Amino acid sequence: MHGAVRFIALALAAATLGAGPAVVGFAVVRPDGRLQPLAGLEGDNWTPLAPADAAGDWSLWVFDDPVVKASPFAARSARPITAAAAPAACVPVSGLDAAATPPATGTTTAPSRLGLALRGTDVRPDLPVVVAADSELGRQLTTRAAAAFHRAEDETLTLEVEELPAGFPRFADRRQRPVTWTLIVRQGLALGAATTYYLEGQKDYEGFRGRTDIGRIRTTGHVFVQMAGGRETIDAEVDLSDVEGHQSIFRTPLAIVAWPARSAWLFATRGHDGPHLEIVELTPGTSRPRSVWLGPDGCQRGDR
Repeated sequence: MHGAVRFIALALAAATLGAGPAVVGFAVVRPDGRLQPLAGLEGDNWTPLAPADAAGDWSLWVFDDPVVKASPFAARSARPITAAAAPAACVPVSGLDAAATPPATGTTTAPSRLGLALRGTDVRPDLPVVVAADSELGRQLTTRAAAAFHRAEDETLTLEVEELPAGFPRFADRRQRPVTWTLIVRQGLALGAATTYYLEGQKDYEGFRGRTDIGRIRTTGHVFVQMAGGRETIDAEVDLSDVEGHQSIFRTPLAIVAWPARSAWLFATRGHDGPHLEIVELTPGTSRPRSVWLGPDGCQRGDR
């Protein structure tokens, strides 16, 4: 939190002197030692970050951080790295130590993403912490999130009414069907004024199939619960799909960068068109999260 206050103070001082606001850069470092640039935040504006603009110093925050495994309350620190200039979707990185490099061939498989790289800010990202659905907090969250899920599901199915078969349950019956929550996470161990929870769940409708290419009908929901200054806001988005997951997206949160005025969630997002990385911005006190960047999860040329 002290880092966030310091960053904002510096930005305000620069604006007072007539200088342009600092650009906060987001990138992902792959285990093979390459940096994949994602997006830049300047003021309130997000723009894609080109590989040509990624050269220079970055701070790497490892996703699978052994410090956090030893104690979730331990203070994490960034690893300074430097990205080189290169005409490719991803650029080579120097400064990775042995603990940050992938294992040798034939040993344990390395993760596809090593960590989040930031520049232009000294804010410490949070790692998402899983919340058990049967815990006291989990039960409180799912009870509130279920009501938002049902409302969003009704909006989606109203728009997709031509896809629904005859005899499909109406709203009063649908809301009686429980949501199976497949993922609940909270925003690390943040002790600030705002905390966010993300829930992903689904409802199956056995015996009902879509009228076109959708099989046995399933709805998949994404719910954000935000707590800010004693105020709670909930937003839910629900997809119509089937048990194979067609037309639905599934998000795995990787890291959260939180300032007083906004937070940016980095997700590994899987859709019908393959894996992506996604940045979702949330503003405390407002209910609507905003997807501000979506791109490939990898360094293949031509995918960006």
